[in-house]
Amino acid sequence: MWFQCGNDNKGDLTCWYAESTNGWALLQAFQDNGDMDTFVKGYSGLMSIETDLLSDGMCFAHFISTPGVFDFTPPRTLDGGIAQFGFLKAASSWVIDDPSFGLIG
Repeated sequence: MWFQCGNDNKGDLTCWYAESTNGWALLQAFQDNGDMDTFVKGYSGLMSIETDLLSDGMCFAHFISTPGVFDFTPPRTLDGGIAQFGFLKAASSWVIDDPSFGLIG
């Protein structure tokens, strides 16, 4: 969903560092208006940068999604700290009452 609607047309650069902060803003809007489309886009934007977070705490700035590449090529941290900040500030638990699936979390 995020790459279709919220990737700022960056081509094959995905999981861009600003996606977590953009997703954070959308999740805040969802809290205000309850619009599920806002939630889906915000949550997917926030979670997309998990690809950039490594187990040692390192955070790349983006992921290359070119078929056959799928890597941090070239590996750049750039503003990866902003991605971590947005992710950690917006991370939360959600319980949604979905008409098809009932309560999901």
